[in-house]
Amino acid sequence: MRLREAALRNKPWLRSTGPRTAVGKARAALNGKERQLGDVSVRELRCELGDVGCMLERLAAVRQQILDTV
Repeated sequence: MRLREAALRNKPWLRSTGPRTAVGKARAALNGKERQLGDVSVRELRCELGDVGCMLERLAAVRQQILDTV
């Protein structure tokens, strides 16, 4: 209870800036890796699936162009 009151009184989050250097930012980006369940994080998987989705859309457009010319 005392820690909560002290935190509410001091409001340390108002002065928190996070990492400033590239090394610090890279280290902070890896913080979640310790708790993730698999080798690939959800964010990384979504990025990869987004790339696959774009490729499929391009393939569908090319296929449609081919079918339109026949």
